[in-house]
This record gives sequence, C-alpha cells and structure tokens, in this order.
Amino acid sequence: MNSLKRFLREPIFICLAIGLLLFLLDRWLDSGDAKTITLSKEEVEGIAARWFDQMGREPLPAELAGLIEERAQEEMLLREAQHLGLADADVIVQRRLIQKLRFLVEDSAVVEPASIASLESYFDMNRAQYGQAATISFTHRFWSSDSIDDDTDWNRLLDRLNSADDDELIGSAFMLGKDFVAVPLQRVADDFGRAFATEIFQLDADGEWTGPLTSHYGVHLVRVERVTPAHDVDFDSVVDKVRSDFDLVRREEAFREYLDEIEEQYTVVLP
Repeated sequence: MNSLKRFLREPIFICLAIGLLLFLLDRWLDSGDAKTITLSKEEVEGIAARWFDQMGREPLPAELAGLIEERAQEEMLLREAQHLGLADADVIVQRRLIQKLRFLVEDSAVVEPASIASLESYFDMNRAQYGQAATISFTHRFWSSDSIDDDTDWNRLLDRLNSADDDELIGSAFMLGKDFVAVPLQRVADDFGRAFATEIFQLDADGEWTGPLTSHYGVHLVRVERVTPAHDVDFDSVVDKVRSDFDLVRREEAFREYLDEIEEQYTVVLP
C-alpha cells in the first residue's frame, strides 16, 4: 500500500495523469481552434502551486486532475458565454474589464520601487500636507439668532459662566455638542464658519469665558482650553505615507498617459 502511495506521488505518474486528462479533453472537444483548450505547462504548474499555497502540500494526481478539469470547464463556459454574446451588453462585465485594464496599466507604473531621492523631492513639494495642523480645544455655550436681541447682556452672561458651577444650564442645546478637543482649524471652519474659526484661534487659552463670537448658527460664548500651533514633520517620520501618496500619483499618471495614447488611435462618431 505504501509503495502504491509513493508511486502515485512520483513525477512520472503525475505527468502521465496530466497527459491522459489532456488527451481525453482533446478527444471530448471538437477539433477546431474555438473548441480546443490548450493548457500550457506553466498553467498546470501554476494550478499546482496555488493548491500548495492553500493546502501546504503538493496535490495528489487525482486532485491535480480535478483541478485541471475545473480550469478547463471554466474556459469552456467562458467561450460559450462569449459565443452567445452574453457580455456584449452587460454593463457590469464591461466595467469589470475596464477596471482590470486600468489596474494592469497602473500596476506597471509601480513595479520598480520609487527611489528615496524621488520621495524626498515629492515630500519637499508637498510638505504642507504632511505637517501637523494647528488644533484647538474649547467649549462653548450657544444662542440661536432668534433667541437674542439688542438687550442681551453678554457681560452678565460671561460673569455667570466664569463664576457659576451650573454653567451647563446657560445657553441652548447645540447639534454638534458643546466640547471640542484638539480639532484642526479646517474642521472648526467647516462646522462654524471661517470667520468664527479665525477669531477663536486668536483667543488666549486661559480657561476664561469670552465672546460673543458669531457662527453660521447664531452666537457663542467660548472658553479656550488649549491651542497647539502648527508644526512641520521630518521626512523619516512620514516616509511610508509619502511613498503611498507618490505611488498613487505614479499610477494616475501612467493611466492618463495610456489613455492619451489610445485616444489617438480611435475616432469617436456622434449621432
């Protein structure tokens, strides 16, 4: 029994099994090219290699024969579907083909890793996007525009806020919350408006209530807890991010060049 198992694993037996299967497939199919499926030695080795990667061992002859038959059946079904024109008007299939072509073109652009010199040059040209933006931590109390008038005494409200233990009761509910921690200038501008963001970043972070400041929504009294100024970062600390961004640019440029090249070969006829 052990001798039989060893024989079944011998390369000569595996070759004979593959040859027999290909012979049977060839007899089964028509003799025309459209009905002939030829699997190269490299394809068969690739099938066996993928099995090894998944299973951690070489496939047995019967297993390899089954895998080859499965691959041949896939090719048969693909050809029959193409013969019936099933992909001609299938938007999903067309988009998938376009996507695969794009990936192929883009991947070719990053086969060779970018040099450190190229990455450093890209970093220098785009240094601002890798720096640490200024951030601010603050809390605020809010009044909608229709809840205040010219008689609103902001100084009295500030005194209450700076002295009261129940300052949570002062002001109205705000949809974005009352407390903001380490938020960058751009987010403050997005949430409250550019004028509000510019003004609050100029306030002292002394923990005292101040204002009023006007936003998109109404009026705010604010207390700035902390401001962290913007600062640059060194290349080594962001090299992985720079490489990722630079490769993305390389991929996009490669596809654009490819598209420009093939556009010269086509003529677009409009109705």
